[in-house]
Amino acid sequence: MSETTLESEPSGLLTPYRVLDLCGDLGLLAGKILSDLGAEVIAIEPPGGCPARRLGPFYQDDPDPERSLVWWAFSAGKRSVTLDITSESGAAQLKALAADSNFLLESFAPGHLSSLGLGYENLRTLNPSLVMVSMTPFGQTGPYSQFQGPDLVGMAMGGLTFLTGDADRPPLRVSQPQFSALTGTSGAIGAMVAHYHRLKTGAGQHVDVSGQQAVARVLSEAPATWGLNQVNIVRRGSFRGMGGDRQLRTTWACKDGYVSFFVAGGVIGNRANALFRWMAEEGIEPIPEARLDWTTVTPNDLSEEVHKSLNDTISAFFLTHTKRELYEGAVKWGILMFPVSNSNDVFTDPQLAARNYFVDIEHQREGKSFRYPGAFIKSTAVDIGPTRRAPYLGEHNEEILGRKRPKHNSNIRPEKGRTRPFEGLKVLDFCWVAIGPLTTRYLADHGATVVRVESHRRVEVLRTASPFVDGMAGGVDRSAYFANYNSNKLGVSIDFSTPLARNLMHRLVRWADVVTENFTPGTLERYGFGYENLKKINPDIVMLSASMLGRGGPFDHQAGFGPMLGSLAGFVHHCGWPDRTPVPPYGAYTDFFLARFAASSLIAALDYRERTGHGQHLDLSQLEAALHVLAPALLDYSANGREQERNGNRSPVAAPHGVYPCKAPDTWCAIAVETDEQWLALVKAMESPAWALAPNLDNLEGRKNREEELDSLVSGWTRNFEPVPLMEMLQGVGVPAGAVNSCENLFSDKQLAHRGHYIWMDHPDLGTYAFDGTEFIASATPALYKSPSPQLGQHNDYVLREVLGMTDEEIGEIAASGVLN
Repeated sequence: MSETTLESEPSGLLTPYRVLDLCGDLGLLAGKILSDLGAEVIAIEPPGGCPARRLGPFYQDDPDPERSLVWWAFSAGKRSVTLDITSESGAAQLKALAADSNFLLESFAPGHLSSLGLGYENLRTLNPSLVMVSMTPFGQTGPYSQFQGPDLVGMAMGGLTFLTGDADRPPLRVSQPQFSALTGTSGAIGAMVAHYHRLKTGAGQHVDVSGQQAVARVLSEAPATWGLNQVNIVRRGSFRGMGGDRQLRTTWACKDGYVSFFVAGGVIGNRANALFRWMAEEGIEPIPEARLDWTTVTPNDLSEEVHKSLNDTISAFFLTHTKRELYEGAVKWGILMFPVSNSNDVFTDPQLAARNYFVDIEHQREGKSFRYPGAFIKSTAVDIGPTRRAPYLGEHNEEILGRKRPKHNSNIRPEKGRTRPFEGLKVLDFCWVAIGPLTTRYLADHGATVVRVESHRRVEVLRTASPFVDGMAGGVDRSAYFANYNSNKLGVSIDFSTPLARNLMHRLVRWADVVTENFTPGTLERYGFGYENLKKINPDIVMLSASMLGRGGPFDHQAGFGPMLGSLAGFVHHCGWPDRTPVPPYGAYTDFFLARFAASSLIAALDYRERTGHGQHLDLSQLEAALHVLAPALLDYSANGREQERNGNRSPVAAPHGVYPCKAPDTWCAIAVETDEQWLALVKAMESPAWALAPNLDNLEGRKNREEELDSLVSGWTRNFEPVPLMEMLQGVGVPAGAVNSCENLFSDKQLAHRGHYIWMDHPDLGTYAFDGTEFIASATPALYKSPSPQLGQHNDYVLREVLGMTDEEIGEIAASGVLN
């Protein structure tokens, strides 16, 4: 395997900036993202160390705080300083550091820092340009702001758990914890939005991140389905519903594991045709009624008999091949199929090897190097990625506390009257489906002018995806799925194949500061709009390309969607019951948090251009970025040779820890007992039943030994309650608990309502529809929602006339040529 060994610390996109990272076990990935982008990130730890140091797995299973693989994964590249901020001297030292820093990240309970005289209102007087980012499970204010939110509870209340798992068992979380990482990715993009505003005004602000909202934004079309049609999507495990009792499998057993594939018709039906041609070549064919041209039909059109034949024949074919054989065949034949990867598959992936993805980082005390996930994005201007191991506790006290920070030239250029972070920023957006449009929506929601380029000749996939008004397809402007990710944008339709299109595109590129696209590599190059050509037109352009597997490598042209990337990266492997087929986290899960990596990097590149005058090309491999969220599991394999497996809702360090049934059908409450004190509080809340008073239950080992029995007994008690009253009662006595919110419940959730999470807007085709608001609230520059998603080609005349300044004669010539199609 190709590899890279890091020996030096190259300059990065955020090199001039200092970040103070006070996060505990929530949101650590935010500081890691800023560090990988080049900032100096200092972990401010209490004398006993950051709580994340006590999280397993551990190197060689030694619970030494220097050997936590969670700490290694999310703190690589940082420095460490120990301060007791509850003491007068420690608080004074933190204030001195904050006065000379650019960012402060923290995840204490709301109000804690203020009680120590270290809240934003205190620190801003010392440093008015400080950007402070607070990451909590539910936000700084609201009825649930003081609730405890461990992974199980946060994922349940954010809505992903209800949608994930098999219908005949409790809803599921991903066994490899996700809540902290999702919150951290949101903290990173919130920090960068506020930072860009500071570049233009000199003013800092407080960014309030809600982990619950960070989860609620990764639910694909499910919330829009409820908001538009009052239909609650339910979990279907490893199947896709096709109406009635018809369903098609998405996760399939093969000779040595599982692969991800689903039959789809219409615009991507040629991919299904290719699979059936491959099967026929090997002598396996479905019944005659299923031998179809899939570009002309969809699975929804087919009978139950045809569905059964398809499931049976595809299953028989897959069982004759290994994961690797099927993946290589998929690339050869052009099929949308991917392995359900475990950690070994990831570390031996030929595409990652060809792109020199993994890095070896030396750990001096262990006397060896360990293999880590590498850069989550590549830049033509600088190196990005981890530069050194996670720091030992207090390793940099003398270096940082004993010296004055070198002065950096200020990059702030105040602009009078500026009120929004990206006011005046011009974005030419070729993106489609989810990750790209959501990336540019962060910019549009905060003031950028985003011109979304589409075509009637090849309609954007989400325009043809449900939910539709009244549940009925028809036209290209009726999808709430599309509408959710494209508010505040201008929409133009351009047919690239026409003679005058090239000239029009050149004018748009000269106008733009940023160009974004997420097509299969080579697509824009075929039209003459690759980065090398664009920078000839506009030398300081910043271009973002976000593809499935990155640019270059043997599989870079393999297309796919978010659900398939979840399989390839390992999320499906980590989700499900040990005795059953793994299941995918609901929807295009990775697309939504990957947009936060992309947007954070794009803003950092814009900052770099402000400092240097140089544009660049950013190459985001969705696979490579997604692996950072699973980094602890990958390090467990790299350091310990251990494959982590799916384990339902169980936790190695908590019991009872699960999703328990409530009074009404398919209603649930998540309960996570992480300490003996919480167990005693739960016992008291249950009115101390005799079974709960057994002496061997007063410690974790005893409860783990009787876990299955405990789950049954706790379930018997929870069935007497509705989820929300049960959650509120348990949280009130100190037991982490959360209602397992369906999408209907999300719309009535008290905390989300307080935060104003769902935005209602009028659309000429959809009527009044709901879409997700931003998961962070910036105190000085909150997101504004001024216009609904555009109809296809809605702003053609406006963009040509008002944005590009074209004359009536020029517009008439273009219209007559058929370019605007």
